This record gives sequence, C-alpha cells and structure tokens, in this order.
Amino acid sequence: MTGISNEVGSSHGSGVLDEMLLRQRQELGEMASGFRQAQILLTCFDLGVFEALAGQWATAGEVATTVDADTRGVELLLNAAAALGLLEKHKGRFANAALAQTCLTPGAPGAMAHSLRLQRAIYRRWGRLAEAVRTGQRPEADRRDEQADDWVRNFVYGLYDMARPVAPFVAE
Repeated sequence: MTGISNEVGSSHGSGVLDEMLLRQRQELGEMASGFRQAQILLTCFDLGVFEALAGQWATAGEVATTVDADTRGVELLLNAAAALGLLEKHKGRFANAALAQTCLTPGAPGAMAHSLRLQRAIYRRWGRLAEAVRTGQRPEADRRDEQADDWVRNFVYGLYDMARPVAPFVAE
C-alpha cells in the first residue's frame, strides 16, 4: 500500500479521525460547490428576479413572464434562491427576503446593482483560471462585460457600491 492508503486505512474505525476526515471532506465539498451560490445570485440578478419581486409576492409563472424566461427554469431558480435565503416561498408564491429587498432591488437603501455587475464580470473571467495558468496569459476580456460601452462607468459605480456603506466609518 502507498503512504496515502496506509494513512486512510489506519484511520478507519477511529472515531476522532473519522470525524476529522468527514469535516475535511465537507469543507472541501463546500469550497468546490461555492460557485453554485454565486451563480444562483448572479442569475437572479441578471434576469431581473429581485426587481420583478420588489414589494410583492408572485408565482414562478408570473416571474417567468416578467423576466421573459421558461417557467420551469424560473421555478427551479426561485426555489434555489429561497433555499439560500434570498427569497421567501409561501403556498407556491415567492417574494424577496429582507436581504434581497434591502440590497438587491433598484433604489433600495443598500442597492448593489453595480457591484453585482462588476462581480459577474470577475466571475466569468475567473471561470477561465485554468486556461490562464496553463498558458501563462491573462484570459481574453469578455466582450459582454469588459468591452461594453459602459464598462468603466459600471466599474466605478461597482466600487462606489462597495465603498458607500463603509465610507461614514472611515470618515469618522
């Protein structure tokens, strides 16, 4: 047996080591699947789900019509967003949870639209990290995000969204 097999084999049956191994596997699993949460948030944002649900309850079909998307796909997305605490669900109807209503709807006190646009662009580029490592080159800019006419404006406003809540504390 290799050293790895011996270590794993010798830990089998030991309660402390089994618990540690399970915690390590859980930590790695959460790390590897973290993109799912980001994708659910960014997809809801991109489609306009939070805006469609601003101040109201609606069915998946109603949201799908508003955002011009497939009803079944929207229902799956809304259920996933509810599981993350972004939305609330009651008797087949959805509404923004307090977090989404406060930070993810236009004009809300903690609105983060520009910051999320910036994060979406960064997310897409990070999706090509393996390519960058293999080639040693920076990934090509995403024309949707980084070469759009309003890219610099969105970038600056994204930074503004991030700085706005902490600025009073810094100034103090």
